[in-house]
Amino acid sequence: MALLSKIFRICPAIMTRVRPIKTYWGHRDFDFSDDSDDGISTYGDKPDPQAPLPPGMKMNYEPIPTEYFYNLAGVQKPRAPQPSYMAIVKDQQVWHIFNASTITLGRMASKIAQLVQAKHRPNYTHDHLLSDEQADFIVVVNGKYPLLLGTKGKMKIYRHHTTYPGHLHELNIRQVLSKACWKRVVEQAVGGMLPKNKLREKYMKRLHVYPEIYHDFDFLPQFVQRSAPDPNKILAVEDFKDPKLKIVWAQDPENIPEELKHLKYEPEDLETPFHKRNPRPVPYNNREKKISAKYFRTLRRFKVFEHRTQKFEIK
Repeated sequence: MALLSKIFRICPAIMTRVRPIKTYWGHRDFDFSDDSDDGISTYGDKPDPQAPLPPGMKMNYEPIPTEYFYNLAGVQKPRAPQPSYMAIVKDQQVWHIFNASTITLGRMASKIAQLVQAKHRPNYTHDHLLSDEQADFIVVVNGKYPLLLGTKGKMKIYRHHTTYPGHLHELNIRQVLSKACWKRVVEQAVGGMLPKNKLREKYMKRLHVYPEIYHDFDFLPQFVQRSAPDPNKILAVEDFKDPKLKIVWAQDPENIPEELKHLKYEPEDLETPFHKRNPRPVPYNNREKKISAKYFRTLRRFKVFEHRTQKFEIK
């Protein structure tokens, strides 16, 4: 009985939650006023080609991104040269602007440590700070995407201890840059190169770090991000405007046009997989093994860790 009473108590609650099915009768007149186009009444039998397009129809498409071409060709996207440094003089102040994504972190930090102490000025003294009217100020943009070579993009560790037993926090550089404490990477690199005295905090107040390429100072110029070379311009696709022009694939090496015969043609093997066409040569003795290993070890230092894609790239 208790089970039956529980079922009867649940059934009305279930029935109230079920939505009724909407039914339409055959004699009901449907309203099609919300349709975008009926094809006849609005544009007539012969629509005007110059007339505006019906609502919902789109003829202009967004350009295909540059990354699509490089991914389709299997070629690494080339790095466009980016601006790295500029100095702006304002009265007796000098403002130095650094782009952290174009200069390696250590080299940039050592240069900033020299400039912020005014060691390049003739009135430099190590025991007191220059006034703000004659000081050097540092602005670092792209501080969230520093340039790291080798394996430091994944292996560099930042440690912090809370003075409690067992509370040693270890984070790699990717975790630090993804958190709110991303300024720690640049500030710790610069702070470690400054003298450990009372002037250190005053020096650090003249360092301004920003996550992206733009800063907040109105009287200073901004860096402009240069894009990768456009393959459409490299291939000169816009020059092919002749309607009689016809593109023929190089499947018939005997009938090559006269204007292209001076080019070296090597037919491509389409049956063999790409990763098996040019395999890495196998060293036949220990000496070649050592030379090959040394080459790939030296190549690692030129690897650049791309923070946005979380991948290594060759600079």
